[in-house]
Amino acid sequence: AFNQILKRFFKPVTDGIPLNGFEPAVGYMSVSDGTMICIGHLFISSIVCSGPAPNFLSPWAYEYLVGGIENTVLHPESCSQKFQQIHQAKNVEELRKMLCCDEGIDLLDSIGFQRNPATVTMNDQQLVLRLTNGVDMLSKTEMLAPAYFIVGGTKSGEATVITRSRQKAIDTWKMDKSKGEWFLLETNYDHWKKPLFIDDRRTPGNKCMNEVTQKGMGLKGLFNVLSTKPNLNKLTTYTALMQVDAGSLDTYLQDCPDPCWPW
Repeated sequence: AFNQILKRFFKPVTDGIPLNGFEPAVGYMSVSDGTMICIGHLFISSIVCSGPAPNFLSPWAYEYLVGGIENTVLHPESCSQKFQQIHQAKNVEELRKMLCCDEGIDLLDSIGFQRNPATVTMNDQQLVLRLTNGVDMLSKTEMLAPAYFIVGGTKSGEATVITRSRQKAIDTWKMDKSKGEWFLLETNYDHWKKPLFIDDRRTPGNKCMNEVTQKGMGLKGLFNVLSTKPNLNKLTTYTALMQVDAGSLDTYLQDCPDPCWPW
């Protein structure tokens, strides 16, 4: 049965080099013939049932997305020298000294940690390490396909969107609270470029978020934004809501009744 599913819905990833992986076999008729919906069901069934990582995700990425940063194994030997120095700090004086220098401040800025480094305690050490390790892994690990990684933190201002090529991070977009930003909205287009004019979900998405307001935002408000056309369209298979501090992942199969945009 597995081989039949693989043959029907997926194709080997080659990209000019031998790789052990598969990608969705989609085409112009994938929406009307139900292929896209079936593939989405297969992906989300694997994720919500905590099954093995789908081939388009490496094991560590699956572990990070499903278990959260707190359950992601640290690999200090593969990270930057500054990461290793923070990892080796034995007391709060050593930790603050490492974080208060220019390199330390740059590192904190890159992971969205916006508190004064002179006030950190040893309780903050693991948070800094895990945020650094998570962003580092998502930025540098070679993948089978380009992607956008949306990283949420447990405190205000820790959000990051990483734009990836197969080999490395092209851009790291961080929330800027000094500009009044309270959310980052990413669709399937690089945030610094204009979206395709026939598929502009960014403009209505931003409008919906601002209408909900930060005070009114929650899982219900976020679900309503993601369920509003054209963010909801014929290509929408499911909506997943993740809350980092609660470690929760809620997934809902979606349907877009007519009239509905094809994408």
